[in-house]
Amino acid sequence: MKETSDSFDDALDKIEVFVAKISDWTIVHRNLVVGISGGLILFYGGFFGNTLLLLQTIGNTDGKIISDSLSKLAVDYKLTRKAIREQMPELLKAKDTLVEMFAQERDTISRIVDLERRYASKSISVDEFSSSMSSLKDELKNLQVHIAKIRACSSAFSSIYAAANVPELQVYVN
Repeated sequence: MKETSDSFDDALDKIEVFVAKISDWTIVHRNLVVGISGGLILFYGGFFGNTLLLLQTIGNTDGKIISDSLSKLAVDYKLTRKAIREQMPELLKAKDTLVEMFAQERDTISRIVDLERRYASKSISVDEFSSSMSSLKDELKNLQVHIAKIRACSSAFSSIYAAANVPELQVYVN
């Protein structure tokens, strides 16, 4: 589990380095980037109206608002990454538990099918069939409830949602 967490963290480090390199390159080659972007807009103008609207919005917005929003986004990204790093071992453990429970669920379903076959071939009595089937169905239901709870608790999206402070971000979007 630790190896997967470390490899995930390493991947995020590599992405950050890559984004920083792209950012540095675009600053150094600003005129080239603007020229290529302008050419793409001219030749593939399906988004020309949206681009004009975006540029007009940026032009009408105070630079401080944009700067503050980008700073807030960076802070939220760091908080999200920290939450993922801290919760990754628990998420991986929950995934392993979930895999085990799926195997138990398949085994229980196989035992139900086997019981039905034995009953159909009249190798067991009605009473034995009824009590065994009732027990197996209870076992299956309990497994399915536990699986649903684990899925709900281990949802990475819920931890990302909480760490990213989505409701506050929506205020900036709206």
